[in-house]
Formats: sequence, structure tokens, C-alpha cells
Amino acid sequence: MNRALIVVSFIAFSTSLFMRSIDPVVPQISGEFGMPAADVALLATAFALPFAVIQPLLGPVGDFFGKTKLMLAGMTLLVLATLAGAFAQNFTWLLIARLISGVAAGAIFPAGLAFVSDSVAVERRQIALGRYVAAALAGNLTGAWAGGIVGDFTNWRGVLFAATACGALALFIGLWGFRDVKHDRGPRFDLAFAANSYKTIFANPRAKWTYLGVLLEGIAIFGIFPFVAILLHESGEYRATIAGFVIAGFAIGGALFGLFVPQLLKLFGTRGLMI
Repeated sequence: MNRALIVVSFIAFSTSLFMRSIDPVVPQISGEFGMPAADVALLATAFALPFAVIQPLLGPVGDFFGKTKLMLAGMTLLVLATLAGAFAQNFTWLLIARLISGVAAGAIFPAGLAFVSDSVAVERRQIALGRYVAAALAGNLTGAWAGGIVGDFTNWRGVLFAATACGALALFIGLWGFRDVKHDRGPRFDLAFAANSYKTIFANPRAKWTYLGVLLEGIAIFGIFPFVAILLHESGEYRATIAGFVIAGFAIGGALFGLFVPQLLKLFGTRGLMI
């Protein structure tokens, strides 16, 4: 099971590469397709919105068919969609490819969280989840700075080809690492049952505040990333590498936090750490 947990973390790392890798090369895409850079920044929304919306819908799917199977299927779709985006002949094609990539990534990340939660005892669960999130943030970090470097040496298409290669590697490692994982099939897949489950969650008044808080947090934190390269470009800094390193600064802090979760829990406790 330790092997499977390591594989899940690597898949989270690889999936997160796709999210931020294109942000440093937004001006390049703008120049090639002759579009305003602010419009090209919609590529981030095209990935993030389906990534968020699809997760509640795919949760029951993972319970029924198996979390590892859902992750592998999502990884396959993510690799194919990103490869298609690398060959895009117009912006609409690229936008659709990013949208499909967001759907695929939205299937992977929550399934990985659930798999880690199911595989680790309660007393160690928060530490394991912290490390899983640290792996995902490390993927954000690597995607940002590597996307900038690859973009400077090749172009934005080279960034997508590189992300495709990393995703394919994660897929093959997943096929190897999950080969012995057993899945007890859940109850019959039933959308009505899933809807009632979510009603039960939102019957708790704290759930509404939690979701609202996460929504506002996401707007505040992630809203700026697609515009970093644009702002630097307007100030005279044209290197995608620099934009990538600026974006990666956020992920560095998140990854460091993940490493120190055990110590911070001892110091503040679960409630205090959230506050």
C-alpha cells in the first residue's frame, strides 16, 4: 500500500503540472493567434472551471468503479487532450483541449484524496493528506517554472508536448503501481443517491460556509496567475522563464507547508491550524 500511496502522489504531481504550465507562455499564444493576451488568459478558466464543477459529479463514479480506475482513466484523457492541444491550429481548438483537460484533472485529484483517506489510519490521515497536497503543489511549482523554461527554448507547443510526456510517464507508473490494488465495488451507481448525499452534506450549516470560504480563497489566490506573464510582458520582461518563477513562488510556500504539517499540527491543533 505504501507503493500505491507513492504512485498516487506522483500522479497528483503530474496532474498539477498541466494546470500552471501554460500560464508563463500566454503572451506567446497571444502573438501566434493574434488575440488580446487577456482573452488568451481564459485558457486558465477553461481548465479550472470544469476541474471544479466535475468533481462532485465524479465522486460517486469513483466509489462504484474504483478510485484507481478513475485516476487512470482521467490520466489517459488528460494526456490525449493535452497532446491534441499541442497541435491546435486555432484558439478555439486549444480552448476546447484545455476544457477537456480540466475535466480529466477533475476526475484525478479528488479520487486521489479519497484513496489516501481510505488507505491511511485516522491518526495519520492529515499528515498523509498534507503530503499528497504537497506533491500537487510541487507539480504546480514545476509546471510553472519548467513551462517558462521550455517556452523560452521552444514555444508554447513545446510546453504542451513536455506536459504530455510527463503525463504519459505518470500513466505508465500508475498502471504498474496499482496492479495489486483491490477494489470492493460500491453500491449500484445512482445519481439520485448521490444527489441525496450532497443534500445531507449541505444540511450541515457549516458546509455552506466551508464551500463559500474555499470559493473566495480560490478567486483570491488563483485569479492572478494567468495575468502574471502579461503584466511582466507589459513592463518589458519578455522571458517566460521569469514569469514561471514568479508563479512558482506560491507553490514553493505550499510545498514547504506540506512538509511541516506534523510540526504545525502539534503546535496549533487541527482547528487552530485552519484558523
